[in-house]
Amino acid sequence: MLPRSLPVELLKQILANDVLEQADLAACCLASRTFLAIARPLLYEAKALHLWRNKRATRKTWAWCSTIRATPEVAALVRKVRLIVPSAGLSWPRDEHVPTDAETPTLISEVLEKCTHLEHLLGLEGSLHWKLPEPRPFLATLRSLFYILFDDDAYSILCHTPNLQHLGLTLGHDWRVGVDPGAPAPTFSLSSLSLVGGFWNERSAEVFSVTLAKSHASLRSLQVPTSDVVKGLVDIAAFTSLETVSLSSAERDASAAHLLSKCGDFKTLQLRDVAGMTDEDDPALLPDLPLTAAALPASLKRIELPTSFGAYSGAVERLVDALPSHVRLDTLGVVPRRRHCEGRDGDEDQGDHDHEDKEWVELDKRCRELNITLVESRGTILPEDLLVADER
Repeated sequence: MLPRSLPVELLKQILANDVLEQADLAACCLASRTFLAIARPLLYEAKALHLWRNKRATRKTWAWCSTIRATPEVAALVRKVRLIVPSAGLSWPRDEHVPTDAETPTLISEVLEKCTHLEHLLGLEGSLHWKLPEPRPFLATLRSLFYILFDDDAYSILCHTPNLQHLGLTLGHDWRVGVDPGAPAPTFSLSSLSLVGGFWNERSAEVFSVTLAKSHASLRSLQVPTSDVVKGLVDIAAFTSLETVSLSSAERDASAAHLLSKCGDFKTLQLRDVAGMTDEDDPALLPDLPLTAAALPASLKRIELPTSFGAYSGAVERLVDALPSHVRLDTLGVVPRRRHCEGRDGDEDQGDHDHEDKEWVELDKRCRELNITLVESRGTILPEDLLVADER
């Protein structure tokens, strides 16, 4: 007697497991029509496109792009695209199997044109500093756009993204755009907003005021540089429902405290890329910042740091002692030393991993003694389900 087939709903849960890799899903597509119907949408739902690094990664990207351009029904399955490109611009390694630098923007344009149901277009900070290619049929369905240089073309794009919820902008210095009183303004209500860069003028402040007009009550997560740029560009106090505040390129001066004092009753504070801080610094950095004053609200429950405590004895205790008496921390995020050292020269061995695990266990023990839950710092304000894994 043949075994009964599994219910389709159960197959969907199994194939959606994060343990499965792209090659596994591709193999499932060949198993049967039932598996094809379930596995193919998962296979093409999200893709990290490498536009540089090494021949193997770029060849896989080129092959994927060729499939998308040639198969509209597959392109319609794409929901999330992450672009991984050099901050200086688009560049492919020299290889006869991949496009030249001059051909790359055309390739990206043709691929995105086919992805008519694209919802999330993500990149590293700096990876969308080039103009988003036309045509742009996916704008109506787009929910996330990270990062794009905010210029005249970007404002036009935002006016046609009614469903946008998560937005990352790079503040450029070439502000030629003005607000036409008779033209339609952006209608989205953002949940997350990330700003990087440091250029603004009176015209850009006017554009920002119009762009964010409908997001004052909806915004939950805000990432900003702690500088005079933000004070002149955005009225932080207008966002009345902030839950997460992320400070990038934070300076050890009063600008951080001034900004935080405008953020209301937020619950999570992320610190990223603190200026002047090195690997040798004691990462119990709050005593060195004016963040320990009344600027921190009583609602604050979680702090995520951009570094690892490692073997710094008493660092957790010093951080907790540095908090104002009205703050009762219940969650602390740090970067595991293994991730903190990612990309550096030198080989890792099992002994290194064992040592890191012991450090984490010891740090977790100290946190639990203080009734604090230890977690990994996320390093982003984007929801976890929007992140696209980097397949190497």
